[in-house]
Amino acid sequence: MDERKIKDLPLGTSDFIALRMADQLYVDKTDLVYKIASVRRKYFFFSSEKIW
Repeated sequence: MDERKIKDLPLGTSDFIALRMADQLYVDKTDLVYKIASVRRKYFFFSSEKIW
Protein backbone atom coordinates (compact mmCIF):
# COMPACT_ATOMS: atom_id res chain seq x y z
CA MET A 1 0.00 0.00 0.00
CA ASP A 2 1.34 3.41 -0.97
CA GLU A 3 1.16 5.65 2.07
CA ARG A 4 1.81 9.26 1.15
CA LYS A 5 1.70 11.98 3.73
CA ILE A 6 -0.62 14.83 2.84
CA LYS A 7 1.33 18.03 3.37
CA ASP A 8 -0.06 20.76 5.60
CA LEU A 9 -1.27 23.98 4.05
CA PRO A 10 0.79 26.99 5.16
CA LEU A 11 -2.01 28.85 6.94
CA GLY A 12 -0.53 31.95 8.49
CA THR A 13 2.98 31.27 7.14
CA SER A 14 4.33 34.10 5.02
CA ASP A 15 8.00 33.12 5.09
CA PHE A 16 8.81 30.81 2.16
CA ILE A 17 11.94 29.38 3.80
CA ALA A 18 10.03 28.54 7.00
CA LEU A 19 7.28 27.00 4.89
CA ARG A 20 9.73 24.67 3.12
CA MET A 21 11.60 23.82 6.33
CA ALA A 22 8.28 22.76 7.90
CA ASP A 23 7.56 20.59 4.81
CA GLN A 24 4.39 22.52 4.08
CA LEU A 25 2.73 22.79 0.69
CA TYR A 26 3.32 25.84 -1.53
CA VAL A 27 0.73 26.75 -4.15
CA ASP A 28 1.91 29.25 -6.76
CA LYS A 29 -1.05 31.40 -7.82
CA THR A 30 0.97 33.91 -9.83
CA ASP A 31 -0.74 33.00 -13.09
CA LEU A 32 -4.20 33.29 -11.52
CA VAL A 33 -3.41 36.73 -10.06
CA TYR A 34 -2.14 37.90 -13.46
CA LYS A 35 -5.33 36.70 -15.18
CA ILE A 36 -7.54 38.48 -12.64
CA ALA A 37 -5.49 41.69 -12.80
CA SER A 38 -5.54 41.65 -16.62
CA VAL A 39 -9.32 41.88 -16.78
CA ARG A 40 -10.51 45.46 -17.07
CA ARG A 41 -12.96 45.96 -14.23
CA LYS A 42 -13.68 48.91 -12.03
CA TYR A 43 -13.61 46.93 -8.77
CA PHE A 44 -12.07 43.74 -7.49
CA PHE A 45 -12.92 42.03 -4.24
CA PHE A 46 -10.31 39.74 -2.71
CA SER A 47 -11.33 37.91 0.40
CA SER A 48 -9.01 36.12 2.78
CA GLU A 49 -9.88 34.07 5.79
CA LYS A 50 -8.54 35.57 9.01
CA ILE A 51 -6.35 33.22 10.94
CA TRP A 52 -5.86 33.89 14.61
